[in-house]
Amino acid sequence: MRLRTWLGGTVGLASLAAASLYTYRPRLVASVAPLANVQAALGGLEPTPVLAGVGAVLTLYAALRAWQPFSRDASPTDGSAAARFAAARERPPEFVYGDDRARTAAAMDATVTGAVDGSRDALTTTRNALRSTAVAVLDRADGVDDAEAAVAAGAWTDDRVAAAFLADDASYPLLSRLRSWVDPAAARERRIERTLAAIEERRGRDE
Repeated sequence: MRLRTWLGGTVGLASLAAASLYTYRPRLVASVAPLANVQAALGGLEPTPVLAGVGAVLTLYAALRAWQPFSRDASPTDGSAAARFAAARERPPEFVYGDDRARTAAAMDATVTGAVDGSRDALTTTRNALRSTAVAVLDRADGVDDAEAAVAAGAWTDDRVAAAFLADDASYPLLSRLRSWVDPAAARERRIERTLAAIEERRGRDE
């Protein structure tokens, strides 16, 4: 379990505890400076529902992250992300590099790692490469008039996370946005993995 997952759960439980104190022990809250300052920091908002809401969200997310099917290990793991990316690119002729495939995979591995770690340039490179691959796969599919437009609009897959990752207007599902807030690296890795899986699924469906 990652540190941020543990921290999210701890903060969530603390927020729930603080909400209970505001409800049942208001005098105690007034005597504890950090808690007494919360209400002022909220700008006049009632602290109980705010703290309860934040606590519930963080606690739920931490619990889901700790649950094995929701953890990073539940993502597609048929080889490294870079290896699977190289495989996804292998079929379209314009993306085959002959004897340089091993070096290409190694370079992509470093790029994907940088993207997961938060490098904007690496994330942009990874996204653009995956987008080009998705377009190439769709170009070979029947019933797709404009592959680039389909990818840009997020209409090429039913996976909302993968669609948003490659779309011009990235509108991620709520759970994906929550994951990005609590654990940005895990969110970026999952988005790349989900996109790879969607490309693989689409390629297999159209063959």
